[in-house]
Amino acid sequence: MTTPFDRPSGAAILATQARPIIATHTVRGDPAEGDLRMKALRTSVLMTAIFLAWRAIVGVPAAAQDVEAGGLLLTGAWIKAAEQDRDLSYAFVTVRNRGQEPDRLVAAFSPVAAAVEIRMPDPSVADGARTMTEGLTIPAAGVVALEPNGPHLFLRGIQQPLGVGDAIRIVLRFERAGPVTLQLRAHYH
Repeated sequence: MTTPFDRPSGAAILATQARPIIATHTVRGDPAEGDLRMKALRTSVLMTAIFLAWRAIVGVPAAAQDVEAGGLLLTGAWIKAAEQDRDLSYAFVTVRNRGQEPDRLVAAFSPVAAAVEIRMPDPSVADGARTMTEGLTIPAAGVVALEPNGPHLFLRGIQQPLGVGDAIRIVLRFERAGPVTLQLRAHYH
């Protein structure tokens, strides 16, 4: 009776089967040796490139670009990917006011959404957030982060798919800095 320890391992079987193939193609001076090595190298480079491209597309969300307008710096803009067949989403961005005067985010719109609202969480409201009709103040030398569970932008009536990796344009209108256009890429956080 044989035990699992009596049988050769998968690596040992592969080594004994591969040895004759390698030996026939690795004789010094054999032109096939160079061809075999070049094919192996090309395959390795191609597989590495495919893997890196796959990681870039699937593994890491695209980085948002910083946008400057007046004394404002807008960073980290993104939009939440919409659930299948949903026409609403939430957008987020960090606004840094490097100026000496406060500014105010007074409105937002997108050419692909019926409405964009500036909202603040409020547990006393039925859907958990209230629309900030007065806008959102960005204090002088201060930072305001529009983020999940904080102030955010709410988009209704989105007219295009918004899956992971898709992008939409949104325009934020500030009292002092004026209109600022952002490109937001969709992903989950």
